[in-house]
Amino acid sequence: TMIGHGGLDSDGEKGAAGAVIDIDVDSVVAEAGDGNSGFTQIGHGGGDGTTGDATAEITIDAAVGGVSFNGGAGTDSFALIGNGGIVSGASNAAGAITVTTPGDLTIGAGTGQTAFAAFGHAGFDADGTKDGNIDLNVTGDILLSGGGAAGQSGAFGLIGHGGTNSDGAKTGTITLDADGATGLTID
Repeated sequence: TMIGHGGLDSDGEKGAAGAVIDIDVDSVVAEAGDGNSGFTQIGHGGGDGTTGDATAEITIDAAVGGVSFNGGAGTDSFALIGNGGIVSGASNAAGAITVTTPGDLTIGAGTGQTAFAAFGHAGFDADGTKDGNIDLNVTGDILLSGGGAAGQSGAFGLIGHGGTNSDGAKTGTITLDADGATGLTID
């Protein structure tokens, strides 16, 4: 499931300079699936062999509740707010990412192989330049957690650009503002 251009095995350019994905809702809950390639993404890109640059500014305003993005149990069942994806070759990704919510922000990796959860232009085996500021404004708490079952790899939690086996320059300022009782928890 995704909001953005691309998808599974999607080649070619996605977005362009000045492109915007703007989401204004009460809350966001996104859970990747338990089947293989059951990813969920807000951003351009996709999974499994996606090539071509992906460019868009991503803005999410969850005005009432929180924002929750979690990886799944299947292989390549990632959860991503950002441009990029899995095995995206030497594709570049760019654009600012801004998330604002009065609730909590949860970013949790799943239990499957490469079932990562990330806010940033990221992926697994996603080479190329990744650029853009990340600004997370949360009235509640931020919880960032890794996952993966025994023997599984690539089930990481990430706020930033990059990911496992991802070569290339990563640039941009990361700003976290969490006003909850705990603030930031990394598990």
